[in-house]
Parts: sequence; C-alpha cells; structure tokens
Amino acid sequence: MEEKRKIKLLLDHLGSEVTHDYNDILNCDYYLCEETTADGYGVYTFLSPHEAPEISENVYYYNYDLGEKVVEALMKGNTVVFLDDYEYDYLSVQELLLAEFEEFVEDILQNEELNINEIKELKDEYGIEEETTA
Repeated sequence: MEEKRKIKLLLDHLGSEVTHDYNDILNCDYYLCEETTADGYGVYTFLSPHEAPEISENVYYYNYDLGEKVVEALMKGNTVVFLDDYEYDYLSVQELLLAEFEEFVEDILQNEELNINEIKELKDEYGIEEETTA
C-alpha cells in the first residue's frame, strides 16, 4: 500500500487533517510557519491562528522537534494543521505519521473504505492473522 494512502487512512480514522492551503489557515486548529525577527533571524511558530504567540510556549528557534509537535497535535484527533509542503517534507511529518500507523492498523482494518486487496495487504504487512469462523 502506498505511504500516502496509509497516512490518509490514519488521519481519516483520527478525524484529523493536514492542509497546505494558505486560505485554510483561519479554519485550522494549529498552523506552523516560519517568521523573521526584527533583526533577521528565522523562528518558527506553532499555534492556533486565534491565539497570540507566547514566546516561551509556541515560538521555536530550532525546528528539529517541530515535526513531532505537528504529529502529536494530529494524533489527538479531530485536528486540522496547516503547514506548507516544504515544512511537511523537511520536518519528516510523513515518516512520523507512518511510524504511528502500526498502532492503529487493526482499527483501520475495520474501515469500510478499504477494499479486499488493501485489507489483505495490510494484514500481510503487519502480520495480522485472518479471522476464522467456526
């Protein structure tokens, strides 16, 4: 199964979404963007579009753990997060979401959107035994 399909299934299961559309920022629960300080340094903010940035809470000089913050927010469920395509790739959000997929694979297998081939493929990949009926 393609990685993008796994991520879609995971996010759908959680009721969460990642958007890259700038027009959706005000409709998101969180957004991540790079800002520039008055003296030219780049910093990152990760917060709700309806709250003011608090330096000690949601402004980051380093972005090394921001991918984990994004995924943590998405894993809460019913969450929409904006970040641009570059940050999505650079922060390895896709890889971090794929790492979370296995935890939910059995629940995802109950999804009615899956076809027979996808169900078989996931069961084979994750070593899930076929259910037998007596």
